[in-house]
Amino acid sequence: MSRLVSIVINNYNYEDYVEYALKSAIAQTHNNIEIVVVDDGSTDGSRIVIEEFESEVQAIFKENGGQASAINVGFEASSGDLVLFLDADDYLQPEAIERAVNTWEPEGAKVQFRLQCVDGEGQRIEDFVKPRWVYAMPNGNVVPTLRREGGYVMPPTSGNVFSREVLTEILPIPTDQWSLCADAYLNLSAPFHGTIQSIDDTLGYYRVHGKNAWQDISAERDVLLHRTRVHLQKQNLVAQLTGEQNGHRSFYPDSIFARDRFASFLLYPEGHPVPEENRLRAISYGLCSTWKTDGIGWGQRLKLILGYIGAGVLPRLVAKPILRNLLS
Repeated sequence: MSRLVSIVINNYNYEDYVEYALKSAIAQTHNNIEIVVVDDGSTDGSRIVIEEFESEVQAIFKENGGQASAINVGFEASSGDLVLFLDADDYLQPEAIERAVNTWEPEGAKVQFRLQCVDGEGQRIEDFVKPRWVYAMPNGNVVPTLRREGGYVMPPTSGNVFSREVLTEILPIPTDQWSLCADAYLNLSAPFHGTIQSIDDTLGYYRVHGKNAWQDISAERDVLLHRTRVHLQKQNLVAQLTGEQNGHRSFYPDSIFARDRFASFLLYPEGHPVPEENRLRAISYGLCSTWKTDGIGWGQRLKLILGYIGAGVLPRLVAKPILRNLLS
């Protein structure tokens, strides 16, 4: 019999989208699927939508506790050898699970694939893929990359299929720390328990609809400062996992962190969460990350280098358009 794969859908107030997630899970071509949907205390009409699928899925309705809480509950209710956590505003291509199972290797911690970005209506956003095509996704042991860079090229929640054995080692997710961006905890922890296999195709869809908890295309103050704080939290986790004596490694040459940190400091210095920051330090960190980070094409490197230098030496008001382009 083929591997049992659990698709665990976590939902909070996505009544407009959860039907698409459910239908995409049901439509998988892999012949051994179980579907668990966890509604995290929605206050909209999500429950009505989910109950329409009660004969095909296991539905759990709980009080609101955040994404990490929903993932923990969903995993406990699942039994698959492999597990994909699907955000309720995303959805999968029919062959996604079958491709992941066929790619799986015995020592694997997870299989990952890219997600095509779509808008709230499901229309493709051209040239917008997570991770972007300019970033090469890794295969094999990524722990050396994690030690060097503080991260590796990875998709959001819905683009990852994890080993149950590995999840048993790293779950439950600490809910007080990871109520949002819980996928970062999973993606950073899993490589310490096995290898990563990447499928260099888009096998699912990531919605960009204005209510996402995490996007990489916004320079709004609260969003950018929040992203920077989460980056710091991720660096702390990597430091702990790698056994660093200093629990806070703010100088990993991580390209996404460097970009957000640089923009956060120049645009919103009064709220910037790295108190020791100055302009020279921010520029140096950005240039270092651009040079050392794996998987960036030379066109993207040049864009980043010019962005850091141009925005770094100009007055803040003049630098803002450059920064917004850097974030795009």
